[in-house]
Amino acid sequence: MQSVSIYHRKVIVIKRKIVTESKYQGRSIKHFTVVDEECLPVFAPAMFLSDLAKNGAALNTTRAYSSDLAQFFNVLRMTKNVEGLSQDYRLITDNHMSGYLYGYLKQNKSLSDKSINRHVATLEQFYTFCYDHGFMLTKPKFSYTYSDNASLNKMDGLTTKMHREYIDEASFKEVILGSIDSKNPFIHER
Repeated sequence: MQSVSIYHRKVIVIKRKIVTESKYQGRSIKHFTVVDEECLPVFAPAMFLSDLAKNGAALNTTRAYSSDLAQFFNVLRMTKNVEGLSQDYRLITDNHMSGYLYGYLKQNKSLSDKSINRHVATLEQFYTFCYDHGFMLTKPKFSYTYSDNASLNKMDGLTTKMHREYIDEASFKEVILGSIDSKNPFIHER
């Protein structure tokens, strides 16, 4: 059975870009950042990545983190104006985050647990940075759930593992997805 995905658009508007001529305390810093379609830095992730570089993060670290953040912000852009979701990273709930990790990274992109764990580490550090630097009033408490392991990801008593084994796709769409009032793609993917 194939998973149903709302992430079918391949529009990439946020991407990573290398910064080669950044000066900080008399030294030149080379790092990656996140830019929009007009090549302008996306403020919060750009500040986070710049801070990492200023504090000695390796170029490969900022490359990996910028890729993770670009994917995350692209999904926010792709799902903008969907009920219950905006482009604002500060409004993401635990359900949205779990939907992104499980629905987009695990199911849609077929990333390994190791790769998803790197995304989680990036997002945890990013959100901590945003809170510590006053970009957010409260620090979000995400569970970062993405596993289809029966003990971790329950859906009203049915695990996602069980639904794949015992419910065909047509029934799943009609019975389970049909009963969800929300048009929020993160909720549907979760």
